[in-house]
Amino acid sequence: RQAFLTDGQIEHLGKAADYAERMAGWQEAAIWSLRAVLLSPIAPQPTGKLLTILENANRFAELQRLLDFLRKASLHRDLSLLLEASLCLQNKSYPELERKISAITLGNLDERIRPKAFTIMARACEAQGKYKEAIDWFEKQNDSGRASPLGERNRFLSHVEKMNRIQVGELAPDPRAQSHFAMLGFPRSGTTLLENSLAVH
Repeated sequence: RQAFLTDGQIEHLGKAADYAERMAGWQEAAIWSLRAVLLSPIAPQPTGKLLTILENANRFAELQRLLDFLRKASLHRDLSLLLEASLCLQNKSYPELERKISAITLGNLDERIRPKAFTIMARACEAQGKYKEAIDWFEKQNDSGRASPLGERNRFLSHVEKMNRIQVGELAPDPRAQSHFAMLGFPRSGTTLLENSLAVH
């Protein structure tokens, strides 16, 4: 927040959303991301980030509200179509979903959002029992991810090996009586549901 107030770069709010999600969950992250959207509504990255946060948290009512705002403001047509396709997937409206995806100009989507279109199509095909087509869409998703540095396999493995060589030595005993737990898992494995259940206490 202080970095943003100092130089006005909207990217600082995106990083604040990342940190907030790790520390406090999707709700705090969505607030930071929404601030970025309101301050820079024309930029696609903040809107794409907010979309991703809400979708990963299965907050479909909020996704619909975001879509209504984007439609009303005539902003981010292709991103809006992707959002509509995501909602069609939840409603099992598969023919409508395919129409939305086919109307998207993929080149207009941020490269970090682009694989989401392929993921939505893959899940739609999988839900309809079209497993061969689902695999083809998942392969497109993976190929799209490889186009960015984050998707380079050798670079990733090199980083893992470098981290593995770090010697931290024996850690001192923890003087605190309370334990801290890290929750690990995979997408769609129930971690968000567990996070939301724990968050109400």
